[in-house]
Amino acid sequence: MSLEEDISRILGRGKTSADPEVLALHAGDKWYASVLPELVVFPESTEDVCLLMRYASSMNIPVTARGGGVGYVGGCVPV
Repeated sequence: MSLEEDISRILGRGKTSADPEVLALHAGDKWYASVLPELVVFPESTEDVCLLMRYASSMNIPVTARGGGVGYVGGCVPV
């Protein structure tokens, strides 16, 4: 099972994307650094975030939180 399938099973369909255009949109902020994430997740509730973080922690998967992506320091670059 893929990472996207695992997370979709946990959170429900429609809350993840591995589409290349979506990944590119979430690869960086206004800083010069950019790294494509493996997957973008769109949690819709506190419960979604808790489930996602519990899963990521159990699988030792790094998570990079992202707000609006308008910063200038690279804080949302998934490194």
